[in-house]
Amino acid sequence: MGLMDVMKSRAPKSRCVTSTLVAQEFLNLADQDKESLTPLQLIKMTYIAHGWAFVNFSRGLVDEEVEAWLHGPVFPDLYRSLKSYGGGPVDKVRPSDLQRRHPATELEPEERELIAAVYEGYKNYNGIDLTKMTHRRATPWDKAWNERECRVIKESWIKEYYTKLAGPGHGADTQRSYPLSAENPPETLVGAGFRRLQGDLWPRAPGNQSCSVHAGRFSFPDP
Repeated sequence: MGLMDVMKSRAPKSRCVTSTLVAQEFLNLADQDKESLTPLQLIKMTYIAHGWAFVNFSRGLVDEEVEAWLHGPVFPDLYRSLKSYGGGPVDKVRPSDLQRRHPATELEPEERELIAAVYEGYKNYNGIDLTKMTHRRATPWDKAWNERECRVIKESWIKEYYTKLAGPGHGADTQRSYPLSAENPPETLVGAGFRRLQGDLWPRAPGNQSCSVHAGRFSFPDP
């Protein structure tokens, strides 16, 4: 490898989707609903969207490592951005240093659609409920936490977990519908699905569960 190749490989990416950018998008959606989100909700929703991106796009959503902390998976930069709010509502996500280094990065339309879908699917769960979902046995967090020597949650584990959650025959490389599910702790699975059609994501009622759509948004059945 020549010097120019080395320099190119070390050059910063021109586009970098940060956890704080994604979290602010969730907060914008909550503001539109005249609702509020806590730091814990934002941290967990951002991770969940990152996981479902592997199913939808064959890649993660956030260009940062996820770490296994005591209470579940965390993007450290996002935690630092939100920690001053404690357990109260967040009014603004402070940009991380990484986001400030990539000020021109904007979310792609399909990324915004995915975030909006995750918001609709999970917005009625509080931070503790979301923590339980990402903190249970056989999750990527569980693997990393119990390895003791590994605090970084491997992307391969996240992709494998959410691909299994989606079920067989689903993924970004198929034209079939694939679910984006909100998990009701500890066992029941409720949610709605999406199908890819000419590059767009469209709502679909899941299996044998009822799901109505209002103004392009999902209304979930009670658990």
